[in-house]
Amino acid sequence: ALKTGLIETGGCNWPESMYDAVWETATRLDWKGDNRRIIAITDARPLESPYTNHTSEEVSEKLSELGVTLDTMLVGIVF
Repeated sequence: ALKTGLIETGGCNWPESMYDAVWETATRLDWKGDNRRIIAITDARPLESPYTNHTSEEVSEKLSELGVTLDTMLVGIVF
């Protein structure tokens, strides 16, 4: 069965809590298979310390520890 985790952190085109979202997804899922991948899609840059609980470095280390690959996609929407 496919499991997904979505975390809503707000809207607009302001920096978003990408590091926290990836951390929460990686650590809350009950990973079963060997092909572990998170695809993160955002329309803004990530928040940086002190406005986020986790840094890029912490997330990278945790993903490596868990054997998870992260793919990110930055999209731009024009109204």
